[in-house]
Amino acid sequence: MLCGASVGRGGILPVGGQSNRLTGAIGSPILIGSRGWVRYTCSMDYDINQFLEMRPKRDGRMRPFIKGTRVEALSIISDSETHNMTPEEIAEGYPHVSLAAIYAALAYYHGARDEVRRMIREDDASLKQQVGAAQG
Repeated sequence: MLCGASVGRGGILPVGGQSNRLTGAIGSPILIGSRGWVRYTCSMDYDINQFLEMRPKRDGRMRPFIKGTRVEALSIISDSETHNMTPEEIAEGYPHVSLAAIYAALAYYHGARDEVRRMIREDDASLKQQVGAAQG
């Protein structure tokens, strides 16, 4: 986790320009004075690759899976986008998948929407073709 604080003088936070960077723990008080300001922020370095991996499906097409499972990330994305389920609701349906892995699948979707939507279209077309072949 990366934390820091921007500090300056005056009553208004600057939009641009120079600022000092301080580091400290979340919740650590930083006192500047009655006419100063402080903006304290934290961000996590979160690597979704620790939860996702690309593997071939039975038909050979590469798809993102939750590591160590047979759960496709596209299934989780579908639950969220098509069925309007929260990550917590999705986790109830996949008790062997961590909530962090579910969030990683959703982060993958939000970072690569066009690619994921292409995969979903391909899977839908393949399913329709299989159903047509079975019926006909």
